[in-house]
Amino acid sequence: ERYRAVIERTTDGIFLGDPDTSCVVETNPAFQGMLGYTAEELSGMALYDLLDADRESIDRNTRLMLEKGTHFLGDRPYRRKDGSVLQAETSATIIPYNGGKVSCCIVRDITERKRAERELQQAKEAAEAADQAKSEFLANMSHEIRTPMNGVIGMTEILLSTQLDSDQRNYVETLRGSGETLMKIIDDILHFSKLEARSVRLEAIDFDLRVAVEEVTRLLARRAQDKGLELASLIEDEVPTALRGDPFRIRQILTNLIGNAVKFTEEGEISVRAQLVEASGGAATVRFEVTDTGVGMSEEQQSRLFEAFSQADASTTRKYGGTGLGLAISRQLVELMGGEMGVTSEPGVGSTFWFTVRLEERPAAESKPRPRTELQDLRVLVADSNDTNRESLHQQIDSWEIEVESAEDGPRALRLLRAAAARGEPYDAAILDADLTGMGGMELIYAIKGIPAISNTRLVLQTPLDRRGDTEEGHRSGVAAYLVKPVRRSELYNCLATLLDAPAETFPSPAPGDAPSASGRTAEEDGDETRAHLLVAEDNNVNQLVAVEMLENLGYRVDVVGNGLEAVEALSHAPYAAVLMDCQMPEMDGYEATAEIRRREGSVHHTPIIAMTAHALQSERERALEAGMDEHISKPVKPEKLDSVLQRWVRRPASEPPTSRSESPPTLDAPVDYSVLAGLSKLQKEGEPDILDRLTDMFLEEAPPRLAAIREAMERGDSQMLEEAAHALHGSCANLGAQGMEEICAGLEKLGRSQDLRETSDLLTRLEVEFERFTAVLEAELQRIKRESSDR
Repeated sequence: ERYRAVIERTTDGIFLGDPDTSCVVETNPAFQGMLGYTAEELSGMALYDLLDADRESIDRNTRLMLEKGTHFLGDRPYRRKDGSVLQAETSATIIPYNGGKVSCCIVRDITERKRAERELQQAKEAAEAADQAKSEFLANMSHEIRTPMNGVIGMTEILLSTQLDSDQRNYVETLRGSGETLMKIIDDILHFSKLEARSVRLEAIDFDLRVAVEEVTRLLARRAQDKGLELASLIEDEVPTALRGDPFRIRQILTNLIGNAVKFTEEGEISVRAQLVEASGGAATVRFEVTDTGVGMSEEQQSRLFEAFSQADASTTRKYGGTGLGLAISRQLVELMGGEMGVTSEPGVGSTFWFTVRLEERPAAESKPRPRTELQDLRVLVADSNDTNRESLHQQIDSWEIEVESAEDGPRALRLLRAAAARGEPYDAAILDADLTGMGGMELIYAIKGIPAISNTRLVLQTPLDRRGDTEEGHRSGVAAYLVKPVRRSELYNCLATLLDAPAETFPSPAPGDAPSASGRTAEEDGDETRAHLLVAEDNNVNQLVAVEMLENLGYRVDVVGNGLEAVEALSHAPYAAVLMDCQMPEMDGYEATAEIRRREGSVHHTPIIAMTAHALQSERERALEAGMDEHISKPVKPEKLDSVLQRWVRRPASEPPTSRSESPPTLDAPVDYSVLAGLSKLQKEGEPDILDRLTDMFLEEAPPRLAAIREAMERGDSQMLEEAAHALHGSCANLGAQGMEEICAGLEKLGRSQDLRETSDLLTRLEVEFERFTAVLEAELQRIKRESSDR
């Protein structure tokens, strides 16, 4: 009676069902009220009519409770007497009843709970939709702002290449700096909004981890060295370098972390280290650390560091600028790659930012240079006061099975050299840092040359990017070779190989033949109004810079556009004397642009259009002429050839004709056409940034992504993508004299055009090897050209 009283007064509905007949046996008042039936109406009613569920499901649950003694708990819909449906949570089990068994079911009305859940879900979806719309709007607006900003910065670059007085140059430099700062802010917002809108997709391509890290450190080295900071990197031996993943995102994260380290460090050093955390199942987890000796942070500052638009110093008088988005973006990218990111820091001591990524290991033909047998007989001394630099050089040399020893300062290096000579085991080579403690690099070199027992040691001097004085003095003192910090692995290997092959006394650089030069009078001499105005349509930054410098040296005024559509638009606003038109460009290629220009001009006017292609084939010339162009020039464009063509089609500016000089043919088996570099060096303007440095930096920044695009095209079997990527790299190679790479790119482009990708793998391997050769030789050649220019 007590139990019956409880059951009849509970607010939960309770009913008993006969498992044999699947009919209702007994119900309590709460259940009757839930469904709107009387006790008599419910008694004997079939469960199939009561439950809004299929018969099979009801029978299966009943059978499981009978056979296995299981307990059922779940949401069940019930049919009310008025036809509506009741959402209820049902708990059921088998219990003894009158000598038999019944299913005892407890039913709880969850209609309100379900309604609240639906409203909550709708509110969540509405919030997500609003957030998505906000992010997409931000992404679109950032892109729209970024487009005209590109024009602002591009035009300031062109303006800076013209003749300006000192005040004008200062104004334009300030304008360019402000524009670049604004562009950086816009780029941060754009990238963050893309992450928020979940529109960032990770790549999965083969890459070399060492090359990726070296590219970033070399790119930021000048910024660090301008502040007097040491920037060094170390990839520990056990870290696999032949990997598959997204190298672009890894470089983006490292660029942000190293850039921040440079910004917040006034003295000392910055080190980048890669360590292996775990390797299993064909994948490797790599930990990257960027450590600085900068201002450091408190725990409270660290706690908000990775929040969007947040900075360690949030005061209105903060010393350092920025959006506060860089670290938020970096952390999201790391998490997209399945890793973690964090920081350890101490105020006044410095910070270490770290992140991990899991990357797929891939078999590589040989990711490290294979040591030659002769190199293994060398004995090398490394003298460097920076621990990371010294450890990195020691580790790499040791990996080639070369006997190597290290010294942390000049006096110890001198002692080791003398002791080795006294034992009859002199060092074959010594790699000396220019900024050794205790005894500077040059002081140590003079000391070595003054001691007969060790004076024949081949000396390699490590110098920062912009320390020309070191290389000039070192050359006079008998330095055999130079390494620019931070040192790339390939450069180090090639340097040691060169030391082995060359005589001990001299180490001559290849001498190029005299390159043609072009001279023209300045704007002050002629007046801007007498200078013919040309338009260059070219999408490659390196090619743009080369064309502008050549044309301005010839006395022309130049505007630059990045594709055919922009060329057509530019001609509708200005009467250009001629157009130099690249044939393969995005949006609209040169052939289409020429056809549209000719259509608009009709028979009333005819603007000379000169095709610029990376091909010297007669078929390319014929195709250009058929498209309506007037002339064809193949890359690399030589100044005297360009001048000759322009004189036929454009009124010559008031200037002296270029002086022709003899030109030695390039050495076909060399990676560099030295005459091209010599010709480019003649374009240098007094007081302007070094043109060869600018071109080299641009090429080394653009080439790796283009190589990756070629590899991706091969993996996808996309012949059109292969042709376009190879063509883009082809043009840059031609203009910098990378003749080995140029030849291979031409082959890849041809295969892409023919849609025959069978031989591309071998060509890509050759191209990557040739890129390493070219960068190593280019660095030495640029130093030689600058040294000769300084001597003159």
